[in-house]
Amino acid sequence: AIYWTPEAIEATQLVWGPDHLGPTDDAYVRHVLKPLGIRPSLSIVEIGSGLGGGARAIAADYDAWVTGLEPDPVLAAAGMDLSIKAGVARKAPIKHFEPAGKPLRSAQYDRIIVRNALGSAAGHADLLQMIRDSMKGRAQLLVTDFVVTDHAADDPRVTAWREAEPGDTRPMTATALLRTLKELDLRVHVAADESAEIARSIPGRWERMRIGLKPTSLRPALVGPVLREGRRWQHCVDALESGSLRYYRIVASA
Repeated sequence: AIYWTPEAIEATQLVWGPDHLGPTDDAYVRHVLKPLGIRPSLSIVEIGSGLGGGARAIAADYDAWVTGLEPDPVLAAAGMDLSIKAGVARKAPIKHFEPAGKPLRSAQYDRIIVRNALGSAAGHADLLQMIRDSMKGRAQLLVTDFVVTDHAADDPRVTAWREAEPGDTRPMTATALLRTLKELDLRVHVAADESAEIARSIPGRWERMRIGLKPTSLRPALVGPVLREGRRWQHCVDALESGSLRYYRIVASA
């Protein structure tokens, strides 16, 4: 079944705000971009763009050109529509991205941003190798994603989280991700575990949505998708609080 129906996309934005599909909102995007020294002259790609909120924030805040790549074709199309409506179709286009198709050219980018995309990739190592090959000589890489501990396969809360996620989610272990980056001759400057902040932000956002909703403001077609999102993110909080699921922010350079 298709997860991202128009109703699901609308319902999710009711919770997380316009252009966003999870707790990494505009404020979080600005927080994680600070170390990258983004400026208009740089060539930038974002992998895992979702609806393109992050890419459009880069275009607006830094007057930079950024290509957003999204593995889900429905989200990519919706994100491109939003970029067109915002008048940044050329400056922040959102395109469908199939890692197996090797869409990144060698030595093409100064900054590569990977947002919640590794867990949905069929081959983690192949995607990371392609990303490494596409980096220019002094390029920087930012990864923000869910990872698991070495023994997470035994934790039913991680299993419940995976089953509630859209698509087939197979996160890397934190150990494997950091080891792979080192094997690709990337220098890791930041490896921050931001799990506690993410876990706190999820129920807070849901509470703000609940307070803001009037009893008659939720269309009947959105009730099911909103409830499903609630279950999905409760599983995420449970897994984060178990310690077996983590949310990492990594900054590395070539």
